[in-house]
Order: sequence, then C-alpha cells, then structure tokens
Amino acid sequence: MKKNKKFNPKEPATNTVVAANPVATAGTTNWMHRIPIVLLALFMGVEWIGPWDGIEYLGSQWLYLMLVNAVAVGIIYIGRETYNEAIQQLFSLRLVWVYLTLGLLATVSMLWAVNATETIVCLVRLATAMVSFFHLFILFYKRTDLIPWIIGVVSFFLFVQAAISLLYFFKGSGELTFSELVLTMRLNAGNKNIYAAAMVVKIPFVLMGVFYYKNVWRIWYSMVFFLAATTIFLLNSRTALVAIIGSMLAYLLISFITYVKEKSVAALGVRLILGIVLIGISVVSSRVATNYAQYTDNDSNASSGGYGTVEKRLEDIINTEQGSTQARFKLWKAAWEHAQKHPVTGSGYGNWKLASIPYSREHNDGLIVPIHAHNDFLEYFAELGFAGGVLYASLFLFFIYYAARAFFQSKDTMVAVFSFFSLVAVIAFATDSALNFPKEEPMNQMLLAVAGMGVLLSYTFLSAKEKATEPEEKQNTGGGSLIYSFFTAVLLLPIIYIGFLIWRSSIAQNLYVQELNAVTLTAPVDQVVNSFPSLPNLVSNTVQPIEGMLGMYLWRNKREAEAEMYLRRGSKANPYMMYVENIRANMYYEKQNWDSAAYFARLCFFERPRNQTYYQTYMACVARTYDTTGLQKGFALYRKYHPQDAFTWTQYLSNMLNASQGANAKLKSMADSALAMFPQDEEIKKRHQDISQDFARR
Repeated sequence: MKKNKKFNPKEPATNTVVAANPVATAGTTNWMHRIPIVLLALFMGVEWIGPWDGIEYLGSQWLYLMLVNAVAVGIIYIGRETYNEAIQQLFSLRLVWVYLTLGLLATVSMLWAVNATETIVCLVRLATAMVSFFHLFILFYKRTDLIPWIIGVVSFFLFVQAAISLLYFFKGSGELTFSELVLTMRLNAGNKNIYAAAMVVKIPFVLMGVFYYKNVWRIWYSMVFFLAATTIFLLNSRTALVAIIGSMLAYLLISFITYVKEKSVAALGVRLILGIVLIGISVVSSRVATNYAQYTDNDSNASSGGYGTVEKRLEDIINTEQGSTQARFKLWKAAWEHAQKHPVTGSGYGNWKLASIPYSREHNDGLIVPIHAHNDFLEYFAELGFAGGVLYASLFLFFIYYAARAFFQSKDTMVAVFSFFSLVAVIAFATDSALNFPKEEPMNQMLLAVAGMGVLLSYTFLSAKEKATEPEEKQNTGGGSLIYSFFTAVLLLPIIYIGFLIWRSSIAQNLYVQELNAVTLTAPVDQVVNSFPSLPNLVSNTVQPIEGMLGMYLWRNKREAEAEMYLRRGSKANPYMMYVENIRANMYYEKQNWDSAAYFARLCFFERPRNQTYYQTYMACVARTYDTTGLQKGFALYRKYHPQDAFTWTQYLSNMLNASQGANAKLKSMADSALAMFPQDEEIKKRHQDISQDFARR
C-alpha cells in the first residue's frame, strides 16, 4: 500500500476517487443527498428551543434532541444499505468504544448512586448526546463534498445568534441597566457563560471560512466572525475569552504552517491582516457598544458585577485572588477530595450535585448548593471514580490523535483544513468543560457532536482513501445498519418517555415550586401532587426533594399519613440538604413534641451550621428542652461564621432567657456585650431590656 504524502496545500486533490455516501443511482433522484444537512440544521436548532412552559430550558431542549434522534434513526433505517459501511466504521473506532464504556460505567453507577433516580435523569441526557454524535458521524460519513455546507450551516446559526443578541442589546439601551442588557443577550441559555460557550465552539468553523476561501464567501465569514466576536466580548465570559483567544492563535498557527509549505507571502499577509483586523475591530466595537449603553442609561456601576471591559476580564483570568476564581478553586478541591475518597465508585453519575453539599457546609450560608464542580473532568472523577475521569479525558486525546493524522496525512486541502478547525472547536469545548459545566447542557453537547463529527469525517475519509488503493474487495452488504437502527430505536423509546416525564415535571415545577416553598398554594392538593411525575425527584435548579415539598404541603392540609410517606422518600432523595429534617423539626414543634423537634433541628443545624433558618429553628427547639448547653454550643458555632450579625445574638438572648427560666448574671453580661456591639439595633435593645428587667426582679 502506498504511503500518503504529507499535507501540501499547493498540491491538487488526489485522483483517488472515494464515492460520496450515499450515491445516486442512474435515473433516480438522490433525495437523500442533502438529508445530512437537513438533520444537522435540526440538531443545531436545539438552541432555539424555549422552556415550553417549564421552569428552565433543559427539559424541553433535551426532549427536542431526543425527537430529532428518532427522526435520524428513521432516515438511517430507510437508507440502511447506504449507511451500513458507516456503521461498521463507527464501531471500529477506539474513541467510540471509550465513549460506550463511559456510558456503561455511568449506567452501572446506579447501583451505588446517592440518588439512582437522578442518575437515570442524567443518564438519558448522556445517551442522547452520544447517539447524536453517532448519528452525525453516520450521516456525514465520507461526505467531504458537504464540508462547505457544514461550515455554512454552523456560520448561519452563529450569524442569527449574534444578530439577535446585538439587536436586543441596542434595543434595550437606555431602558435597562448594563447588567440587564447582557442578560437579555443570552436568549434560550441558562446564563451568559453557557450562551457564550455555545457561540465560541462555532467560531473555529467560521475561521475556516475566513482562512480557506478567497472570494465573496470570505467576506461573509469575516462578517459573521466580527458580529459573533463582538457579542462574545460584550457577554464577557472569561471562559469564552480564553477559548476565542485560543481559536485565534490556532488560526495564526495554521496560517504560518501553510506559509512554510506554500511560500506565499501574499496569502500569509492577507490571512494575518484579516485575523488581526477582525479581532481588533471586534474588541473596539464591543467597547463602543459598552460605552454607548452606559451613556444612554447613565449607569455609573455598569462595569461592575462581572460585566466590565474585555481588558478587565482578561486580568481576572490570571488573578487567582479574584472572588469567583477562589470559589472555583474550592469547588475543584472538593471534587478532587471526593474522588480520592471514592476512587472506584464515586458518588454515582449525575450525583455530584448531592455529594458536593457536605463539602460546602463551611462556606455556604443558604440552601443554594454547588450543583456543578465547574470542571467536567473533575466532576467525572467525583461521580465515576478515577476510571470515569480517565475515560472522559481520553475522548479528547483520541480527537487530537485523529485530527492530527487527518491534517498531516491528507492530500485533500479542504479535508486537512477542516480536520484542523474541527479539532480547534473540540478544544474550545474542552476549555469550557475545564472551567464550566457543559456536561448536561443540550446545546453544548450537540456542538461537541458536530465538532467531533468533523474530526472523524476527515480521519475516516483518509482511511477510505487508503483502502481505495488496495485491491477491491467484495462489498459487505450485511445487516449492520438494520441491527443498529433496531437497537437504537429500542433505546430511544424509554429515553424519549423519560425525557417527556422530565419536561412534564419542569412544567409542574414552574407552576408550583415557588408557592410550595412559601406554603401559599391555593390549588387543590391532589391537583398539585398529581402534576409531578415520579421522575425526577429533585427540583432541577435547587435540588430540593420534590416529594419532601409535597409532603410538607400534604401535612399542611391535614393529610399526615400521606405526608409521612412523601417525607420519607424526600429525605432519601437528598439526604445532605436537611430539607426534610427541617420540615420535621417544625412539624414536631407545632405539635409541641419538643424532644423530637430538637432532635431533627440538631441534625439540620450541625450539618449546615451557616444556615440562618436552621440556626433559628435549632435555637427555638433546643430552648424548649431547657438545654442551655446546647444553646451555648449553637451560638458559638453560628457566631464563628457570622461574628458581626446581630441576628446571632438576638436568637441566643431570647432563647437562653426562656431556657434558663429567668436571667442570671452571665446572661445579663451577654446582653450588655450585645448592646455594646449593636447599639442601634432595635431587636438587641428589646432583648437587653427584657433581660435587664428580669435580672432586676431577681
């Protein structure tokens, strides 16, 4: 077999003919010829899917991707003879088997997961992302003729994104604060960081257009890059800034590599000037837009709160003392510590949001828990042990290997360049994965599937050309595609059903969660309870146990037997937040069962000692048992975290007065100290007066 030459952009494409997939037959219309592009557009359309009445967009967007995958299965089944070779090639790749092994490990982790139901919820999302990647590979296998279409579709979606975001920005200028303007730009993403990451992964495909084309298409891609980069700079996500800088460096690198081979100063000059000018005017335009918005709104604080200038955000990247950077370090440390404590099992796939709670007890006042580790690599280590973390990291190493081979060994210029920029897109995703949490984000996972497909399209095309130089063998017309279609369809049935339940729950959460927390619902009890399906069992954005909330509502409506059943299940769903235990403490307090109330209040407070509600409940319940030692311990512990909080003292003084059944000299001295510390606080004044009067009577 003849060895391929190194990539040479000046050399014409090889004469070896590798048939595009699928191939039209004589006298027929190849109606499937553009089907891959249609499916690609459908997959990318996930970023335009709104919440569909849900509490957030995740449920609806994942359900949408599941349905698109069902359409893709139908297309593959219809063209099963055409796609048979693609399926065989797919399962010959080591990367695919690493991905499948990761999925298998995630599935098995249900056996030891903190919350197996949450593992199922996250598992169907992993399976959806995996199947999306497989389908894109199969549909685009050997379709190098569609590379211009791929970058065209990606650039079109990026153009629309950027144009609408900028329209919202300028439309709201003068009416909204700068921070509010930035938030309006994120469209259907949960926050600006997720949205910026979804944009920045598309940037390398646009840069390929700027690099490769020399006609009107270069103008189009330059315009798209300018609009997108300006939007990204306005969003000011540090992760996106790192990724776009990396993409530009990659653009410069391939420009110089090409110059070494082409020896064309003119081509190098044009590419360098274009790149530098485009990034420069994007930065300048973002500054002009920022100044315009601040001027029209006259918001002197517009540059604060994480929405400052590009230069300021770049300084924050290298400033390890910056607040959000320190917060990330704490999250990373916690995830790594958990992985070291559970190197084989981890917490179970999707369960870091629960296992992380004990690690946050020292620096988290409220019930908002660190749902993600802000590093998917470490989160995989924490959830699936060292095997899971290594498997996830291996995916990106394989992408690098495949892209490097395609780039350096391909004779086809477009294929080589496409492999390079597809890898840059994968690395942009990996950058986000190392600093944020795209693991469960549908639009980000879909873009990884597109970028990964680009790498493998180039690599497998190289392999196909190598095979074309060998003696022709009898074509395998086995039933691989039929088997694949059958098993994938069977897999998608429960996935879509579970996805539908998750979306239904999202709607119910949107309707009732806020009122359930406030216990102000006026809707019939059965209507509320029946609105929530059995899965998931956690509120998506707070991980509160849904059945615990329903148990509280049932108890408030005097249905105590049912409430008890729901509360037990809620406690198992999230055993670390102490949400249900706090409900029980209040229930027993109202029943005047003081010992039981104090028992559950102790569980809550000593597990979450910074939480104000738990401290208040603890002090009130313990006071009813006349446990003055317990009150002193609670006061000392809470004061450790809130030394300058008058609330710490008011709770101690009032409850100690009740528990002591009168003021003594020590309590009078404590009241004097509190008044000296907070002389203007009305509550402190009242407590001091009560204690002083009681002490005087003694």
